[in-house]
Amino acid sequence: MPTQEERIAAVETAIAASQQFQQEVTSHIREINENTTIALGLVQSLVRDISLIVGRLDGHTQILNEHSGILNQHTGLLNGHTERLDQHTQILNEHSGLLNEHTSLLKQILARLPDDPGQQ
Repeated sequence: MPTQEERIAAVETAIAASQQFQQEVTSHIREINENTTIALGLVQSLVRDISLIVGRLDGHTQILNEHSGILNQHTGLLNGHTERLDQHTQILNEHSGLLNEHTSLLKQILARLPDDPGQQ
């Protein structure tokens, strides 16, 4: 059986180890609290940044929607102009055909005429 001095020494060693452990735990808790505070500050900053980004995104979305509407109007106008141009192209093709027929008729008439206008 250990002597009283050995038991006291063991208790003193246990108390010293316990105090050391408490100091380490306290240090770790302090470090965790500091890191938690830093993390909270970062989260608050990120929430503000995200709110600003969302606001800007909403503004950009609204502008994009306006531009899409204008673009759709312009597309409609261009489609109308394309239809008119197609109609004009068709009419010009018809006129070109008539001119070709007339040119052919004029060539036939000229071919039948005498070379000397005074021969009639």
